Amino acid sequence: MSLQDFINLLREQRDVIARAWPSLLAIIAVAAVGIWIALDWRYSGIVANRDSEISALKTELSLFEPIQGQSSDIAKRVEAIEERLRGRFLSADAKAKFIAALKRADRVKSPITLVITCDECLDYGEQIQAAIKEAGWQADLAWLNGFAALRGLKLSWTASGHRKPVTIAFGDALGAAGIQYETVNSNLFNQPALWIGKRSTKSP
Repeated sequence: MSLQDFINLLREQRDVIARAWPSLLAIIAVAAVGIWIALDWRYSGIVANRDSEISALKTELSLFEPIQGQSSDIAKRVEAIEERLRGRFLSADAKAKFIAALKRADRVKSPITLVITCDECLDYGEQIQAAIKEAGWQADLAWLNGFAALRGLKLSWTASGHRKPVTIAFGDALGAAGIQYETVNSNLFNQPALWIGKRSTKSP
């Protein structure tokens, strides 16, 4: 092919392209519109799904907002319940103070009756009994039914109701150990007695 023939071919193709240009533009435009529609449909679905997920998460979060405000109260209640389930315990520090106070009152030493009224009371009573004996005093356990309503510790005086030195000393020992109790009169025993009822809401 000569140079002139090549030039003539280019001119012919140019004319063909020039005549087809409007059709080519139309095809390109149609393709562009089709692609835009497809992309818009796809991303509309993605955005819709995202908005739906965000809305669901916001709803779930709103359910926890009231709980978040009460989390400290709930934690305190759970801790209190767990503490009550564990039962009462005479700590090493309380035991040491209790024993030391009883030893200081050795001159008025006298037998003490620990009155047990519930299963958990027995475990706590045995701890107190062990501390009393370690101080050199005597303590007996007495299980009595029919006192399920009794709460906390009650230190009873003797039948006369007078505060004898031994009951005063024993009460002082309980106070030194930080063990809360109330005093009552009782004619049931002829010696001082510590009634151990179910755990009181006011004291351990």
